[in-house]
Order: sequence, then C-alpha cells, then structure tokens
Amino acid sequence: MGRGPHHDGTRHGKEGRGIFRGRRGATRPYENVDGCGICCGDCSGDVADASFARGYATRARDALQEKCIRLAFRRAFPHNNRVRVHTTFLTLAGVDFILVERTITGCDDAVYRANRDVWEHVPRGQASVLIADPGEGAPRLVATLQGLRKFGQFDAPYGVVCGTPVVAVALEAIDGDCGHVTAFAHDGERFWLVGTKDVHMLVRFDVPEEDLALYGGDEGVSWRAAVPKRVASVWRDTLRALPEGRAAALHDYLSTTGRTACFDGILRECGHLVDHGPRETLRFYAVTCRGATPHEGLCADPASSMAALQSFGLDVVTPQPQ
Repeated sequence: MGRGPHHDGTRHGKEGRGIFRGRRGATRPYENVDGCGICCGDCSGDVADASFARGYATRARDALQEKCIRLAFRRAFPHNNRVRVHTTFLTLAGVDFILVERTITGCDDAVYRANRDVWEHVPRGQASVLIADPGEGAPRLVATLQGLRKFGQFDAPYGVVCGTPVVAVALEAIDGDCGHVTAFAHDGERFWLVGTKDVHMLVRFDVPEEDLALYGGDEGVSWRAAVPKRVASVWRDTLRALPEGRAAALHDYLSTTGRTACFDGILRECGHLVDHGPRETLRFYAVTCRGATPHEGLCADPASSMAALQSFGLDVVTPQPQ
C-alpha cells in the first residue's frame, strides 16, 4: 500500500509558521516507530550524518512544496492570513502524489466582501494533485478540483460585475455540507479527488477502506476531520449503487473534461433544518470548469450538466430557468 500521507500544516500569511509540523503517528526519516533516533554504540558521527540528511531532505521538500503551490494556484494571497494553503504528501498505487488545497478560515463572507480578487480566485473548494517523479524536473499537475464561487446576497459587493450578460437559474436549496468530486487517471490507474470545501481526499477508483484510513477521521477526532471521510464513504456507496458501467463512464466524463461536480452531502447528525430522511446521500447541483476566469462564467450550463450527471445515475437537483 505504501506510506501514508504527510501533513505539513503549511500556512501562508501574517501568522505563517514553520512549513513542517509533526503529526501524531507519522514517522520521519531516520526515526523508528516510537519517534526515537536509531543509534547504536558510539555513533556521534552517525548522528551528525543523520542530522545533515534530515536537514537536506527538509530543504528539498520545502522547495518541492513551493513549486507545487505555484503550479496549483495562478494567483497567490501571501498577505491575507485568512487564505490558507495546505499540502499533503501521500503514496497510492505506488505513486507519490502531492495534494495542495486552499481554503478560507472562519467566515468566508467577510473575506470576500473585503477582497473581490479572493472571491474570484478562491472558490469554496479548491485543490490540485501533482506528481514529482525523480529525474523529471518540475512537478506535473495531473488534476484540479474547482468548487463553485460563493453566491452573493442582494447587498454583497462581490459577484458578477454589473452589466455582464448572465442567465439566472433557480435551484433547490439543500441544507447539507458543501462537497466536490473530480477524477483523473495515471498509468492506467483511476483516482477520485473527493471531499468537503475544506478537506479533500485522494482515493482509488473503488474507494477502498485502506485509502480512507490514511486520513484518519475515526471516532474521537474532530467533526471537521470526520466529515470528509464520511463524504468519501457516501461517495463509495453512491458508486456501488450505480448501474453497471456508469461509474467508469462518470469517471471518463470528469477526467476527460477536467470538470468538478459540486454537491451537498446530506449526512446524519449534521443539524439539518430540513428532514431528508435517514439515508445519507449526495445531491449534485453544479458542474464547474477547470481554470474558469471572471469572463468564462461560474459554472457549466446547469441544464446540460445536470442532465449529464443524471445520465450516470447520480441524484441531482432540477434547474429552473428564470
């Protein structure tokens, strides 16, 4: 299965901390499972060599991480401490991946009101997957997940520029947890990138339990950490319930177009105002396009994109043109 993900806790902004932070249960190079350095006898020279090697490895990973962040996001906000970037190193199917996510901490509405550029470039859900093969030079971007920009209220200073031609579409409001899924393939292996607006999980096509176990989220951890795993589990149940061949067709649709399917996760114990019944489900309401700019719109045509998702057997809301 390979090693589990390494979470470095990167933060960009006024409150930026060191790039690497230890994670309980993770082992660093030259450490055994209890976190103690491996040393026997008179090994002061070995300790010095190991310390040098650790420092070199850390600097190399720092440099790789910065390259990945620059490739993942065209526009950076280093002086806004509410915009955070997080990277995760993990191995799946024998491939070393780097998952880069960007999110807004706290109430995002206040951030969007203060800075329209953040609204345009940091949607609710944003992540990229990269591969850094030794000897190939720069990391390669293999997948991009792009959530939907937040809907502005009637008095919100952010939103589509006044005078821009738009088509208004009414959608059923869903009292759930904001989530997204996209897909890609590498060396014949299929992968999903799925999760909530703050945390996404990279898993193989069948969403095996061992892939989910890499991210924790078990009983006793915070609800914020547990929800993405619950969403990924519901996604696995959704795929298994689709008619034969539809899951593969859906994967092909998302991976070839580079699009992201946006949904609300209806989960138990989420404090919903609406009773959707005991069954946990994902309801899809939009499809976004990779690399969308302010001039390219916010999402793909709702009618055709929802029809496409529905053809694969997914639960979708019905758009009503206004």
